[in-house]
Formats: sequence, structure tokens, C-alpha cells
Amino acid sequence: MQAETAAAPEGGLKTADLARLDDAELAALAAAARTVREVEADLTARGGNVVARLLAEADDGFYEWDHYPDGDAYDAESESQYFYHAHAADQRFPGEHGHFHSFVRPFGLSHLLPDDAPPPPTALTHLIAVSVDIEGRATRLFTTNRWVTAERWYPAATAVRLLANFEMRGDTPAPEVNAWLTALLRLYRADIAALMTARDSRLAAGGGVVTEGALDDRALEVTSLQEIDVPARVQAVEAEAARRGL
Repeated sequence: MQAETAAAPEGGLKTADLARLDDAELAALAAAARTVREVEADLTARGGNVVARLLAEADDGFYEWDHYPDGDAYDAESESQYFYHAHAADQRFPGEHGHFHSFVRPFGLSHLLPDDAPPPPTALTHLIAVSVDIEGRATRLFTTNRWVTAERWYPAATAVRLLANFEMRGDTPAPEVNAWLTALLRLYRADIAALMTARDSRLAAGGGVVTEGALDDRALEVTSLQEIDVPARVQAVEAEAARRGL
């Protein structure tokens, strides 16, 4: 994967932070953890994983750079969108098969945006990318520079508000993948918020302001990154919820 990266600062959810969450916050995390665990267990029992399930809907095999599903997955009610793809083999993270890119269309979420000119209806704001290994397991989260997805870019404070709206429902392209990705982004919401903050710091490069030049800098592709251990996160969240009787 091209370019420098910046690790997430302190502020992402750590295991010790779970005890400080109120019951409602922890219950929401536990519900997300349960969905991730159940979807992954169900697909494993069927001999697959989230990537295999998604690619099963492809008509003509899997090709580098192509979007899966074709035309992307979109939920019109929540303005959420995603696709999965893989870069050329020499441009991937070590052990990576491919990654999901998640978005919202902020046009329908004007109440969450600054008081500037509204984006066009088809504008996309990139939230987070989820890297998946060759076994179909999510292994890292990362943000990208604006030019990578040609997004309508917003600073972290706004992007975090948009993140809360991400929800993929329905059966298209695959209900299991929709549910899994929605739950995963909820399970790691605090970490994603920290990555967005790290992204902005990297783009500002000590100047305090993110410039158009920085957003279009082709030498900077990945702007922040965090390795993740999904089974450990699920176990920690569910253990704390059980301790409280939630």
C-alpha cells in the first residue's frame, strides 16, 4: 500500500475503557459484537467468510481493482454505501486479500454538516477502509486521502457524526455482509474516530490547517492505520456486558 501512514493516537477504544462506558453504550457495543460473532460463525460453519459470501454474488469471478458488488452496495434510507476490492498484489498490505471502503452520501444528512454549500446528491464521504486477509478476517482499519476515492471531504468532527449514520440493511448484495460490516463499524466506532483525528493531524502536517494541496497529495495515500483483533474485541465487550448482566 502506497505512502506514509500515521498510527491512531490514544483515544481509540481500549479494553480498559469498557468499564467506563455507561450501560446503554455498552449494550450497543455488545449488540454489535454479537452480530459480528454470529455472522462470522454462521459463515464459517458453511465453509465461507464475508468475502467469499460477497464474491459468490459476482457473475464473472474476481479481478483486481473491480468493485464488488458491481456498482457498489447502497442503502437509500441511511445514505450508506460500500464496496470491496483488491489492489494489485504488489500494492497490498502484507497478507491482505482486499479491503472494504465505506461511505455515506452527505447530501441527505445536511443536519450533520457545517453551514457551507450542500454537496451534490451523488457526493460520497469516505468513512473507513477495512482490510481483510486471505482467510476473510478483518485485520486493520485505515483512512485514505481525499484523492483516493474522490470524496466530499470533511474534518474528523463532522466525519464522526456521519459515521454514526452508517447502516446497511436488506438482502442486496448479501445480507450477512451488510449486517457484518454495519456491526463492525459500530464495534470500532471509537477507534475509527481516533483514526479520523490522526488522519487530520497527518494532513495538517504540523500546520494546523488541512490544505487543498495536502488533500490532493498523490504521495500520501493511507493517512492513518490501526491493526485490529476482532475476536479479542468481541470477547472483551461481551465479557464486560456479562459482568454487568446486560
